[in-house]
Amino acid sequence: MTGTPKTRITTISELADIFPGYSPRPEERKHQGKYLLVGGRNINDGYLKKTDKDSYIDDMQKNSFRRAIAKPGDIIVSTLFDRRKIYIYHDTDPMAVVNNSCAIIRTPKNNDYIVSYLRTLKGQEQFLQDASEATSEAFI
Repeated sequence: MTGTPKTRITTISELADIFPGYSPRPEERKHQGKYLLVGGRNINDGYLKKTDKDSYIDDMQKNSFRRAIAKPGDIIVSTLFDRRKIYIYHDTDPMAVVNNSCAIIRTPKNNDYIVSYLRTLKGQEQFLQDASEATSEAFI
C-alpha cells in the first residue's frame, strides 16, 4: 500500500534573495540624477512609468543603496497599502533604485522559475493574493 505523497512547499526565500528598497535621506533626493527612485506609484498596469512626482538619486557606495539598484529580472513588489503591485524590471527600463516602499525579489541568473511564473496573469494574481493574505493587508 502506498501512501499519499507529501507536497513540499518552497518559500520564495529558498529560490531567491529578498531585499528591502533603499530609504534615501531628503537631501539625497534630486529633480535629476543618475537613477530614478522607483516606488509603488511608478508601477501601473504591468508597466514602469515616470510621474511628475519622481525623485532621482546619484551613485553612492552604501551597501543598502547598491543592493537596491534594479537589475534586469528583478521582481519589484510594492509593500505599502492594501493593493499590492508587481513589476519585473527590464534592461530597457531607465536606470533605477528601488525605494523603501517596495521590496526586491532577485533570483539567481540560472533560475528563472519565479520570473516565468510571474509573467503569467494567473501567477501574478496568485502571488499578489498570497502576499495580501500573508500580511493581512499590512506591510510585507
